[in-house]
Amino acid sequence: MILFALLISYTSCSNDSGLTESYDHSKYIYRMASGESLDWNTSFGMPIKINLISGKTTPVCIDPLCMHDDVDCPFYENMGCMVDGTVIFFHQGWINRTETGFEGSEKLCTYHAVTGEVHILREYADSIVYAGIHDNVLYYYTAEFSSDNDTWFCTYKLHMADGISGKITDLPLDREYTTEGGYTSNSDYPNIVSINDENIYWMEYVGHSEVNVYKTDRMAQNRQLLKEDHRIAGIYHGDWAYSVTGVSELIDPNAGRNNENLLNIYSLHRTAFASQTKETIAEGLLTSNFIVTDQYIYTLEGLSSEVKGSKEILHGCRIKRMNHDGSNSTVIAETDQYEFMYQEFSTDEILIDHYEDEENTYLALVFYMMNEDGKLTKSSDTLILDTKTGKFTVSEYIK
Repeated sequence: MILFALLISYTSCSNDSGLTESYDHSKYIYRMASGESLDWNTSFGMPIKINLISGKTTPVCIDPLCMHDDVDCPFYENMGCMVDGTVIFFHQGWINRTETGFEGSEKLCTYHAVTGEVHILREYADSIVYAGIHDNVLYYYTAEFSSDNDTWFCTYKLHMADGISGKITDLPLDREYTTEGGYTSNSDYPNIVSINDENIYWMEYVGHSEVNVYKTDRMAQNRQLLKEDHRIAGIYHGDWAYSVTGVSELIDPNAGRNNENLLNIYSLHRTAFASQTKETIAEGLLTSNFIVTDQYIYTLEGLSSEVKGSKEILHGCRIKRMNHDGSNSTVIAETDQYEFMYQEFSTDEILIDHYEDEENTYLALVFYMMNEDGKLTKSSDTLILDTKTGKFTVSEYIK
């Protein structure tokens, strides 16, 4: 019984002091101690918690005596994590392929930002594949390994985990999805592209590039097909799919076509999932770097820029905000003190996360600094933008 209790809940990293600080007043954002954004497949080790009001950054493990380097810390074997609301979902352990099959297990765990409590929700002899997250609820597949005449297969089942209650619900799929070879990264199982309070929007490949887009309710039932076509966008939020197109224009028509003489002009489009009607909402933009939140769209462009290989370096930053229909585009913040780097159409290389409520929005950005060799390196600090005041603040790490 004692062993069972220890498996259910870690105690060395839980908080028994009764925190009075409310999550809403703290306005936390998370990243990895390595500086990367949270990710289910690559966020190994300890996440850190950034208080957007104070700028203080601390490990999410709140035990002051924990060294975070052994099994007493719940994140010691963290193999990836995602966060929504007050809950971090993460998984521990791994499945190993051997000459005779697969062995090992993965545990689905939660960490609660306010209380510091950690719980193991369920342990699987299968791989846990991330599908989506919304409102403290995680959607995920489990990939069960089996063999047939020396060929290994993965068979997928869909689940939903409530991070507050800890309840796990097995959800139906319209058919069985499998992959050959024992790999979880090349299946045609449906991908979640967007979740709101009522619906889940899914994208399922049915050919080399053709997809079905459909919606269900939050319990993955009442399926309704919306589109049979090519992939419609790369940015999804709420009931909309966003896409970007761009053209290159010569700055000096009499000069040659090279990076220094090219000006990239972008347009932003959105397609309603329900009607599949596409509209252009913004034109003449100088950036393809977009952030879509529940209330607004933000664009990030450099005061000046230079291209190095596949990356573009932004010297300084100008942030504009517009409504979801593209109206009322306004510059809300500008700085020449920081350097940014990103690949075209890849917003998450700059944006770590955002926090948004009815009163205000905070953006957490990753920026670069010049090292001793004169090269740009990613800062371990976080650049926080208060979009209401336009003020930038650099976080301060507290061990």
